Amino acid sequence: SGILTQSPSFEEIETDRLNDIPFPAQDIIDSAKGFAVGLAKSDPPPPGVTYSDLVSAGDEALSKDNPAAAVVSYRQALGIVGNDPAVWLKLAQVTLDRADAENANNNSSSAYDFAVVAGYAALNGLLKTEDTQQRSDALAAFGKSLEYRQMWHEAISTWRASLALVE
Repeated sequence: SGILTQSPSFEEIETDRLNDIPFPAQDIIDSAKGFAVGLAKSDPPPPGVTYSDLVSAGDEALSKDNPAAAVVSYRQALGIVGNDPAVWLKLAQVTLDRADAENANNNSSSAYDFAVVAGYAALNGLLKTEDTQQRSDALAAFGKSLEYRQMWHEAISTWRASLALVE
């Protein structure tokens, strides 16, 4: 028998990613972590459905222009396995797209709610990735979600941080 360790550890990755956020954001980070922990209870998957099935279902829903179904599938998948930054970023992007659509339909309350979820998803993805492109994408999505919250200074500094990684 042996011990399997990840290097760097999840904790080390998270600590490094916290430095990517260009403003004090502990309250939003805590809310994002709470959101992630709560997915298993708030969005339980159907019995017998696997993580990979749910991710595939989300991807298929997007390909068929069904963002609502994609959101459900990604949330259920992340309730099972919450350490995949790529799926967090998919959830961030699809919920930002939903926020934009709601905003275009003059439904600012729903747009705000979708943007908050997108921000939480972007932060959870950011805290779990080592990939520079994913870090930049997560920061860009987080910046867009901050725009919906009318946190203008934080949004601009977050977009700058994103562009500093990948222009």
